[in-house]
Amino acid sequence: MTTHTARRSAATNMRLEGASLKTIADLGGWTGLSNLKLYLRASGFESSELAEGMAFFK
Repeated sequence: MTTHTARRSAATNMRLEGASLKTIADLGGWTGLSNLKLYLRASGFESSELAEGMAFFK
């Protein structure tokens, strides 16, 4: 595991637990929310959040 992978995983897991983007950015050292959103998008967070509400996955 690289530090890059660990940072992305930590950000995604914090978001899944309900942490605000501002809190995640502060803890992870991101200087802007747009950079953080790129990490979350690349991790598949948006896809998993969308799929969570679909009846097919329940």
